[in-house]
Amino acid sequence: MQAVFPVFYFPPISYFIEIQRHSENFMFENHENFIKQTYRNRCKIVGANGTLNLVIPVQHSGNRLVKDIKISYTEDWQKLHVKSIKTAYQTSPYFEFYEDAIFKIFDEKETYLLDFNLKSIEVCFQLLKWNISLNDFTNEYKTSYNTDFRSQFIAKQPSDYQLEEYTQVFSDRMDFQNDASILDLLCNIGTKSATYIQST
Repeated sequence: MQAVFPVFYFPPISYFIEIQRHSENFMFENHENFIKQTYRNRCKIVGANGTLNLVIPVQHSGNRLVKDIKISYTEDWQKLHVKSIKTAYQTSPYFEFYEDAIFKIFDEKETYLLDFNLKSIEVCFQLLKWNISLNDFTNEYKTSYNTDFRSQFIAKQPSDYQLEEYTQVFSDRMDFQNDASILDLLCNIGTKSATYIQST
């Protein structure tokens, strides 16, 4: 049976752990209702003062299906997100190797949140050197699937996944920040990220 995943913005590491486990048979949900305050329009990076949520503002219209949600550009959130990511990771070991690929997705103003999120996931697949397709989507909304990750990763609660610690940028001044965005793993351990995910 296919595993079903929501489409997140630079998702947490645990998301990629499950994608890797189900890489041969999964699809993305695009017919669910948009849920506020989730990783559907935010990601969690690690800065000097702990975790920081980067939130993509969305237009509030009558359309609530996630595939119809449009991004709001009333504020220059792209500039803010780029600055925040750079501030958090510019001293990390692998940032300079990945920054061009990461920041390229901010060059254009995507209309739909789903399309922008898919670009963020695609660039992560590329950096992980995963040859995984992003072309399989749900055709309708179903209340449940045998393997259903749509409610698995909750932004407002501690992660269900206790990951093996790796050295983070600010490890000298704070405890390990568990299950942050995949950006944290990539920038800190780089080419070892795929092995880390596979072995977790």
